[in-house]
Amino acid sequence: MTDTTPETGRKTRAQPAARQLLEQCFLAALDAADPRRRTRGALQAMHLPGPQGLVAVGKAAAAMYRGAEDVLGPRVVRGLVVMPDAGGDIAATSRLSVIRSDHPVPGQRSLEAGGELLSFLETAPASLVFLISGGSSSLLDVLATGVGIADLQRANEWLLAAGLPIRAVNAVRARLSAIKAGGLLRYLDGRQAHILVLSDVPGDDPRIVGSGPLVPQTLPALPDGLPDWLEQRASQWTPPAEVPVPPITIIGGVQQAMEGAAEAARGSGHDVQVHDEPLEGDAVETGRRLAQSLEDLPAGVHVWGGETTVILPDSPGYGGRNQSLALAAALAMNDDSITLLAAGTDGRDGVTSHAGAIVDIRTVAKARQLELDPHTALIRADAGSLFEKTGEALITGPTGTNVMDLVIAHKSR
Repeated sequence: MTDTTPETGRKTRAQPAARQLLEQCFLAALDAADPRRRTRGALQAMHLPGPQGLVAVGKAAAAMYRGAEDVLGPRVVRGLVVMPDAGGDIAATSRLSVIRSDHPVPGQRSLEAGGELLSFLETAPASLVFLISGGSSSLLDVLATGVGIADLQRANEWLLAAGLPIRAVNAVRARLSAIKAGGLLRYLDGRQAHILVLSDVPGDDPRIVGSGPLVPQTLPALPDGLPDWLEQRASQWTPPAEVPVPPITIIGGVQQAMEGAAEAARGSGHDVQVHDEPLEGDAVETGRRLAQSLEDLPAGVHVWGGETTVILPDSPGYGGRNQSLALAAALAMNDDSITLLAAGTDGRDGVTSHAGAIVDIRTVAKARQLELDPHTALIRADAGSLFEKTGEALITGPTGTNVMDLVIAHKSR
């Protein structure tokens, strides 16, 4: 089957099979990073004795809690789950408290969740298991002295729009908090703890996941370009006193998701290349570069993982970094044998309900047939609106996991 690109008259191969393949690979990636299974496997290897208290925080909190219960069963005497509104279904019980909190911008519910955690720790059992996943920074906080909720929200809104790498973002967030960057350790009061982390950051650094509430650290310098009011607030931070650090286990991250996608592609008979080069930097530039590099890469399936950034305009549209990357790639494509998926493993890209998008050389022509301007959509951070109209948005719903983003591309020849 062929389509004709209106602007050039060139015939292009329509690729429904390629799009279906990429969706299957993405779903396989999510399965490989399944938080419940990975938590269960990690705890089975640990053989923890006696009664346990469980604290699960983040986008994967519900699934991680269930994985821990699968292993510990009745030894879980008390539990606390803090998750976003779209974080899955888990019901409170006589021994489990469930809190829905604010994400991606922290709010009053985030502070209430922080207070609930401190109250939980006051009467917790002598042994605790913490289950930490991405999103924890927003979902849970206790503010540093002198910092108010308005300061916190204003800071996070500025940081989300600034296009800073996650390390720089956390360097600011931690300085506004009493529990980030190891600050929560002071509230354990001598209790034994084990920390399981599902990573959503480059290098699976536990200091960065959720701003490292149980990992003491020397924070990097504040990034350049902070507004004066934010730099003044952040500069008042003092590091917490040194306390023993509990053992930390990384149970999964983007590498497992990448291998899951690759295995699905191999199972469908395709040659596969998993690229070590991480997705990072500006999403638009990364999309252009990947589209251009794919022209010189061999046929088969190519997989990248990581997390790019987007600098938002003053009045951003309906989009996210993965959809910006995909649209930029589509605009740069000259090869009709390439189909590219860009998506977030949590199932939500930016402010949209899309995980991402799947594009090929026909995307731009399809948009213009609908009287949409792809360049304007990219500038306005409005790629999600465009993909809704072209039918190229990838919609999974909340996935219950969060291990950064994936780009999966198929090249047919």
